[in-house]
Amino acid sequence: MPLYTKRFLSESVNGGGIIVTYTTTANTNLIHTAVAGEVDYDEVWLFASNYNPDSDTLLFIGLQPSGGSITEAQLITTNVPSRMGLYTIMPGLVVNKAVEIRALADTANYITIFGYVNRITS
Repeated sequence: MPLYTKRFLSESVNGGGIIVTYTTTANTNLIHTAVAGEVDYDEVWLFASNYNPDSDTLLFIGLQPSGGSITEAQLITTNVPSRMGLYTIMPGLVVNKAVEIRALADTANYITIFGYVNRITS
């Protein structure tokens, strides 16, 4: 029977938010590194807050294979409304094999990502 364990995102400090500072695919913010291997899984839940006082901000999330790279065609694009609280951006996507979840935005330093992982072990 699988065991579920709730965990912080790998790049979060004690559950705190991760500020998105990058704006190009050449440099991206690491949000979480999934469990290695093919037997266990991470169910990833991400939420974003946009404190840009002037406008909505585009957020781009990419799943980067271990040792690989992200292209613009692989990005999940989300418009995060200005000053609307937490906005769901990843509702339980399941990953493993040390996939890296990375983020960038069209404007730096306005998006903060929060979240958690349900680690599923067999």
